[in-house]
Amino acid sequence: MQKLSRDVAHEGAQESWERAKTSNFTLTQTFQVPAGAYSVEMAVVDAVGVKASVMRMPASFAAAGG
Repeated sequence: MQKLSRDVAHEGAQESWERAKTSNFTLTQTFQVPAGAYSVEMAVVDAVGVKASVMRMPASFAAAGG
């Protein structure tokens, strides 16, 4: 098991808050694992709104060059 985490603060004017709540955000994290089948679990925490969401999905990675 490998844990990758990153805190991402989002700050801005209060007028833009509603737009930010409905926006999509993309984060990229590079990591290395041996080829095989895995489960990827992602969690997002909204500290201001006191909410959290978790998603688990299957992932499979092929050997490099193949």
